[in-house]
Amino acid sequence: MNFAIKLNHNSYYPLCREFLDIMNENDSFNSLEEIDNFTLNHTKLDIMESLKRSNICFPTDIMSNELVIFYVDNKKYRELKVYTADDLEYINLDLVNFINENINDKSIINQICNYFENKNHNPEELKEFDNILKNGSLIQIYNSLSNLTYYSKRLLKGYIYNKIICKNRTKKLELK
Repeated sequence: MNFAIKLNHNSYYPLCREFLDIMNENDSFNSLEEIDNFTLNHTKLDIMESLKRSNICFPTDIMSNELVIFYVDNKKYRELKVYTADDLEYINLDLVNFINENINDKSIINQICNYFENKNHNPEELKEFDNILKNGSLIQIYNSLSNLTYYSKRLLKGYIYNKIICKNRTKKLELK
């Protein structure tokens, strides 16, 4: 996993700790969880301003570029959205509470299950979680959720936040 600035389609500028004067000595980018620990404690503006202070020559003005986490899977570039301290609603999203509040809403449960069933590059454990989500008891669902890896929980949380919560918020605004 690489923390980077996206320059354009499949073109990234990987970032390292030396580029960011806001990093403390314990911060590193060795795993997805470590990248998230860093980015969730800083705003996008703070990160971008820190990059500007490092005097790196970027090919374009980077302030409007997207921060991403990219990796190669099956010879394809894959991206994960970077969440920063600006994303308070994402930070505060509790998966257990969300599932508990929506377990009887078949539309939401089916959206989650259909998304992860149809993506070949998703971890197998998410496909197993989907099966339990559709057919299991609450205890089985919570046990399965607690056993997911950090990566799988992040994929699940990102999908719920970006594709369900934000989409439903937009629909409600359109109805007003």
